[in-house]
Amino acid sequence: MKIELSGATAVLEAVERGPKQATAPTGPSSQSVSEDRTTFHSGSMQSLVGQALATPEVRQDKVDALRAAVSSGQYEIDPEKIVAGLIAEGGD
Repeated sequence: MKIELSGATAVLEAVERGPKQATAPTGPSSQSVSEDRTTFHSGSMQSLVGQALATPEVRQDKVDALRAAVSSGQYEIDPEKIVAGLIAEGGD
C-alpha cells in the first residue's frame, strides 16, 4: 500500500500481486496484478477533517444513559457475555 501526499491531493494506492508461478515467466500475463487507486482532493480532505473534528471525543448521550442505568439499578451484567468476550479476545 502506498500513500502519496502532494500539494492539495492525497493518493492511496494498493497493489495486490498474485502467487508466483512455478514455471519460468513467459510474458506480462505470467503474473496476476490488480490495482485499486483512490484520489482525495483538497475539498474532500477538508470535509473529512471537518467531520472528524466536529465529532465529540466522548459520546455524552451514551455516558449519561449508562450512568442513569447504573444509578437506578437497571444496569444488569451478563457474566456469560463477559466470559464469551474474554475467550474471543484470548483471555488477555
